Amino acid sequence: MVKQLLYFLSLVVLAACSEPAAQVPQNKIQHGQETVALESLNKEGVEIEREEILHYADSLGIYPDSSLYSLRYRIIKTSTSRLIKKDDEVKFLYSVRTLDGDWCENYTKRQAKIIVGKSEMPKGIEESLMLLGDGGVGEFLIQSNWAYGVLGNSCVPPRTPIVCKIVILKILEEI
Repeated sequence: MVKQLLYFLSLVVLAACSEPAAQVPQNKIQHGQETVALESLNKEGVEIEREEILHYADSLGIYPDSSLYSLRYRIIKTSTSRLIKKDDEVKFLYSVRTLDGDWCENYTKRQAKIIVGKSEMPKGIEESLMLLGDGGVGEFLIQSNWAYGVLGNSCVPPRTPIVCKIVILKILEEI
């Protein structure tokens, strides 16, 4: 009897120590389906943004640069100096607004000094700088993925394309 009791207790202990199989609730989306749903949602968002940009760009006569898919621009004042390139230290003024015309107070005629390609500035603004030289002025329509992205910032909402006006004050030196 003692042996049977010990045998029974050891079975209970062993059963208690084993991990139960993970259970997936029936109302949850499986991992593969979730990925497909997110990809579909993202594609729809990108297409909506692309249509907004095309409409805005056409209304202002801003045309795309064939080599830079995420950037459309209009050069307002050209420069006789060389164009800015990566690793140049540049001093410039810039203003940012959204497509609906809202100006970002924190980014209105803001002065910046950066080393192109090594700053925290959004990729679209850095790419825009490289289309200008000393004294150059341009207006750039930048897709959200090259602006402030899916997170946005204190002024620009998530997934929002921006219009950025840039005035080059000086190319300081190549680093």
